[in-house]
Amino acid sequence: MPPRQTLRLYDTYANSVRTTFTHEAPLLDACFSDGSHAVSGGLDCQVRYYDLNANNETVLGAHAEGVRQVVFSPEQSTFQSRGKAEDSLRLTLTPRLPYAIFTRLQTWSSRAAGTRR
Repeated sequence: MPPRQTLRLYDTYANSVRTTFTHEAPLLDACFSDGSHAVSGGLDCQVRYYDLNANNETVLGAHAEGVRQVVFSPEQSTFQSRGKAEDSLRLTLTPRLPYAIFTRLQTWSSRAAGTRR
């Protein structure tokens, strides 16, 4: 079984591995923005951006306790990530900017309102 910290892109027509990238800890999520760009995140706390055609990797940002989720927003052309322990903090990333934009989201808890789910 391959290590869980390895991101592999397969060419299903040729039945072969097209490219491989390795994190320093297990991966928890990955997504594509188009056919040649992707991001991933995991327990190494880093959000990584991949140019799959050029076989390049860039660290876009990081979370304090790992990256639980990464998604791509086609409307804004940005990647968003959620930290493992940061339920109300989302990191908005774009490869065009040399920095990350932090956004605090308002979260509503049914427990705080005294209701059950």
